[in-house]
Amino acid sequence: MLPKVLKKGLKIQLPDGEQGHVNFISNEYITVTTNKWLKPPELAEHSMNKYNEVNVLCYTNCFPQCKYYDEGLQEWKCLLP
Repeated sequence: MLPKVLKKGLKIQLPDGEQGHVNFISNEYITVTTNKWLKPPELAEHSMNKYNEVNVLCYTNCFPQCKYYDEGLQEWKCLLP
């Protein structure tokens, strides 16, 4: 079962310490966007998305080592208790 706190846009820290935001959620894995930048204007003009992104796969077996940032408490918490 997926953690209830898991939602698109959630700031997350992966087991290797890399940080990003949840971009996609499935029952088997999530993708975390670790870098995002504007495409050059000539490329962006004909693209569906105006940004390039680096997305990292994180499978559910790695969730116990992941942390998420609790905005209310301003601290990192374990994704799985």
